Amino acid sequence: NEKPIIRPYTPTSSSDLEGELHFIIKRYEEGKMSQHIHSLKPGEKLAIKGPIMKIPYKGENYPSQFC
Repeated sequence: NEKPIIRPYTPTSSSDLEGELHFIIKRYEEGKMSQHIHSLKPGEKLAIKGPIMKIPYKGENYPSQFC
């Protein structure tokens, strides 16, 4: 009956690496998600989704396609 653990992470891999997705995830002693990810063995699966869209910042130096 536990709720799913959801945490945002930013990929560190290049979008040119088709079929690969890289993250840097620090393990925290009290972190449920980081502990789970670090306990996975090669070949085990982890469900991910994304991206989560945000409202673009309309700042002075922001690309015009977002303003």
